[in-house]
Amino acid sequence: MSEKTERYELISNIPHVNVLGKDYIAPALLTSGKVWHQVSGYWMGRR
Repeated sequence: MSEKTERYELISNIPHVNVLGKDYIAPALLTSGKVWHQVSGYWMGRR
């Protein structure tokens, strides 16, 4: 996507949002997702 195109202007005008606590929550969500994937695979017979 090059500058000064309609698509670039549209995306560049979207305001960014700061999420409080994302540095603490993201690793916990990632770990819980990995654990859930492993456990569900075990329950479904992939051993």
